[in-house]
Amino acid sequence: MRKLKTNQDINNTELQDSERIHNEEIPYIFSFKTVKFTKQALIWIIIGWIFLALYNYYFMSFFFLTFEIIGLILILCIASVIQLVKLIIERKNLSRLRILKFSIFIGLLILTFYQSSVNKVIEKIDWKLFYNRRVEIVEKIKNKEINSNTEKPYWKYKLPYTFPVISNGGNEIIINRKNRLNTTTVQFWIFRNFFEAPSTQFIFTNDSSVMETIRKKMIRMPSENWKIEENWYRTYGELY
Repeated sequence: MRKLKTNQDINNTELQDSERIHNEEIPYIFSFKTVKFTKQALIWIIIGWIFLALYNYYFMSFFFLTFEIIGLILILCIASVIQLVKLIIERKNLSRLRILKFSIFIGLLILTFYQSSVNKVIEKIDWKLFYNRRVEIVEKIKNKEINSNTEKPYWKYKLPYTFPVISNGGNEIIINRKNRLNTTTVQFWIFRNFFEAPSTQFIFTNDSSVMETIRKKMIRMPSENWKIEENWYRTYGELY
């Protein structure tokens, strides 16, 4: 014969359900156990962030980059807050891994927020890494080995390869050759302008008039315009 549940049995069942909710569901929600970050996962997050920063520097258009940065800041902000809450909860028995997680997420958040500073670091590395390749291109232009049959004094030239990226925005460069004066100016984009956003570029020139234009830029905005070495400059804004 089936035994009917007594009031005591019903009360015990409700108590067990209440304890289960308290011990399992609430901590599951508020302790954020849905995502676990191991040391290996943290390493891949850092590597992924670095690759994304490089992709943004060389390939991402300014329009889409704005939305991507906002989204990435939001994600890293949420992750940092979660790690901070866990840090506070576990403060009496804090592990090195917890401190490492918080440090990495807050560090990536700060670096993403100051993306322009990160780009300047990449820019300095890029200059040293591809210096010889740019010098080689300039020498070929001066010797008329590149597009020598054109009569235009000023034109865009697309380098015949995609990698390495010598000039951002499709590996196009601007060449200004004045045959009468035997001068050459070559512009390699660092950032190619989008609508009203000014371009930045590495420039080689042995043209005194162009040098004078750059010198005036250096006086007006020395933090964005400077001489790198003889005949080589880094400039901000349009040159012509």
